[in-house]
Amino acid sequence: MAIDSPSPLAPDQQHRSGMIGSILDLSVRYRDQPPLFPPLSLTIAAGEVGTVMGPSGIGKSTLLDAVGGHLAHGFSASGEVR
Repeated sequence: MAIDSPSPLAPDQQHRSGMIGSILDLSVRYRDQPPLFPPLSLTIAAGEVGTVMGPSGIGKSTLLDAVGGHLAHGFSASGEVR
């Protein structure tokens, strides 16, 4: 998998920066197919709550699998997850 996954911030660094995690230009595709969604970038700040919503089959679980680094066989991802 092509995702660059640097070490997570230590708890004291998370508090100082106000950032819990970030995604930069994440793109996921299945085999030779076009990307499942446009490149995604976001930052999650301390105390924020988010949700992933959409119709069945749109790629919500695949997105979360990519963020967690656990894509099924045949999928590939590019971008950066911290």
